[in-house]
Amino acid sequence: MINLYNDLDLNKHLMNGYDLSEVYSSAFISNIKEYSASGIKEINSVFKGTSLRIFNKNEKSGKMILQNEDAENGFSKQYMQTIQVPYTDLPVKKIKSSEIILPEIIVDDTDDLFQKLNKIALEYGIHLKKISTNRFVSIYKITNSYGVEGYGYKLLNCANLYLTDKENNYKEYSKVFGNGSYYYTVKNMFPEISFDNNNTEIDKHEKCVLLSCHAVSEIVYLLLLFLNEQTPFAGRNFVTENKDSLFDIFNISPLINIIENSEKNEIIGGNVDGEGSEKKTTYIVKNGRLKNLISSYATTGKDNNTASSYRMEYKALPQCKPTKIWVANGERSCNEIIAEKETIAVVDSFHGMYESINPLTLEFSAVIRAKVYKYGKNIGFKSLKIKSNLLKILSSVTELSIDMSYIGDGSIIVPAMLCDFDNI
Repeated sequence: MINLYNDLDLNKHLMNGYDLSEVYSSAFISNIKEYSASGIKEINSVFKGTSLRIFNKNEKSGKMILQNEDAENGFSKQYMQTIQVPYTDLPVKKIKSSEIILPEIIVDDTDDLFQKLNKIALEYGIHLKKISTNRFVSIYKITNSYGVEGYGYKLLNCANLYLTDKENNYKEYSKVFGNGSYYYTVKNMFPEISFDNNNTEIDKHEKCVLLSCHAVSEIVYLLLLFLNEQTPFAGRNFVTENKDSLFDIFNISPLINIIENSEKNEIIGGNVDGEGSEKKTTYIVKNGRLKNLISSYATTGKDNNTASSYRMEYKALPQCKPTKIWVANGERSCNEIIAEKETIAVVDSFHGMYESINPLTLEFSAVIRAKVYKYGKNIGFKSLKIKSNLLKILSSVTELSIDMSYIGDGSIIVPAMLCDFDNI
């Protein structure tokens, strides 16, 4: 186990004399190990910093003092800078944390890892140039003048592949994973990115579409962006347009449950969010019905606080963002679902969805490139243009896979979803 509490502890005297203040300290520890035919290269780094936010309640103003190192003994003018920040209310519920204990970072000390995985990759038509592990811990501790003390962390493991396909095109792939084997994580990536199959168009209309974990994460992340009280889209948006009937019109597949601050998401942990609010397990969507919005930071007195403030870096102000999300999974694996279907298309991404999304209706246009399987055997690719909306796609879900995958920065872990293609 790793205990970084002592490195981040802050003396209370930093807040003496300030009625509304908060101390925030963060550390970033990274370990990158690259494997290639020429050998192994390892890079390690540790970075720390501290900020003190001070607020004037009468003038509704604030400022933040920054220092690129620990400030247990105060701030040094040599390393200090000050910026003006918006006034905010600090959480008043007292939360205590005795120590910061993180899950153990997995270690794969296999010297011949590149040779072993390269041999397997060649069986899928993949030529590895380099592979690497990227493991880092981002951890913070927060204390404010109301007596709130807490911590949070993000423990991220990422597999990176650098390769060429049959046309000698250079490509890069990354996959975030939890506390598992790096070797098997990379090995399982090869079938997903195999270049062995041609680009044959399949004329048969597919009744079933399996949205991969990556495709599901794109939909869920975008949906949560619009279910955010601090949505970055100024003016009219899906929430403001339907504020009087939002919870009634939001009706998707009853199989879907989206939970924030779920213990099932092991990459992000801690007892407070980036603002100092207590993390509470909260349903955003339960049995297909909307239960909560992603609520605002500085939520003193608010009932629907989902503890969604995100601030893993001491220089940053809290931002409202869904974190530690878990979307409930099913009982069968993707391979089991694919093997039973006469034909099924597996979609990995919606190209153009983010650029074309309508913030009022959640409608979008996209191009999907799917792998087509016949009773479990890949028989080619199919490219399609679709026009749909986020709620319609999530309403067409008929089954969830047991397979789960972390996406992006690890904030979201989702299953694959089987959909009725006629209803997309």
